[in-house]
Parts: sequence; structure tokens; C-alpha cells
Amino acid sequence: MPPAASAATLNVQPQRRRAVYQALAEVADGRSVKDLVGDVEMSELDLRQSLHKLVDAGLAHRVGRLWRAVPLETVDPPSSSSQQL
Repeated sequence: MPPAASAATLNVQPQRRRAVYQALAEVADGRSVKDLVGDVEMSELDLRQSLHKLVDAGLAHRVGRLWRAVPLETVDPPSSSSQQL
């Protein structure tokens, strides 16, 4: 499985590409382009380009005909007891 993607990497993506990522993340087993095109407001060509750019950014991957979102890393805030004054 690929390493977890950074939330910062997702945040710098254009809004439409973030919407595609969110649609992918809703189904852990992956989604086909035909399935996604009904949920995002863009043409199939634009959707395919967005998916490839998400792959380039490390935010998605393709297995067969299904596209999957790469889970984002969760960053735990440092606890107050571990901070030294």
C-alpha cells in the first residue's frame, strides 16, 4: 500500500481536484470514472485529467479500472506534558 499522503499536499490542489479526492475518499474500495462522473461537476475528460494529477501528487492511485484515494496522514498535536519550559 502506498504511504499516506499529506493534508498539506491536498490543500494546495485546486478546489475541483479536492472535490474529486473527496468523492474518491467516500468509497474505500475505489470508484470507476463512470461512477465518479455523476458525483463531480466536470466533464469526463476533465475528471480523468484531475485523477492523473492526483496520482502525480501522491493523493490517489489506480488499480485496474478503479481509482482510490490515498489516506491522509493524521498529525497528533503534541501533548502539553511533553513540552519542556
